[in-house]
Formats: sequence, C-alpha cells, structure tokens
Amino acid sequence: MLAPFISYFGIPKQTKSLKSELENKKTKIQLTGLTGSSFSITASAITQTSKTPHLFIFRDKESASYFINDIESLLQNQLDLPNG
Repeated sequence: MLAPFISYFGIPKQTKSLKSELENKKTKIQLTGLTGSSFSITASAITQTSKTPHLFIFRDKESASYFINDIESLLQNQLDLPNG
C-alpha cells in the first residue's frame, strides 16, 4: 500500500529509473539537487515499491533526523526504523 501522499500525487517520475538501477546488486546511487522533502518523497516511493532493504547515509545527524521525520510522516509509521 502506498503512502497517502504518494497515492494522491503519484509516484515521482525519477522513481522508475532509480528502481531499475537499484536492481543491479552492486549499484551505488547519489542523488543531488533535490530540495526540501523531495528526496524523502522519492525515497519513500522507492522503499514502498521495492522488496530489498535500503541504506541511506547522510552528512550529519540533523539531515538524517529531518529525513527520518519526513519518512515517518509520509509512510505513517509503516516501517520499522532503528532507534538511535
């Protein structure tokens, strides 16, 4: 089930190409140029349509905190996220 936000506005257009790249086992992707919550929206769409786990690495704790907050809001706590 897709998050209500994504169901309403649709899956971001870059999601399909990112998902196909992620299907390669040794793919590493770096997204740049996204503003505001656009990265979180794209990431939530990918994680909801994928069956494999994903690892997100951020430059600092503040960026990671904003991302987790966005993801939890978008997915309405559908994911089990580690504490700490």
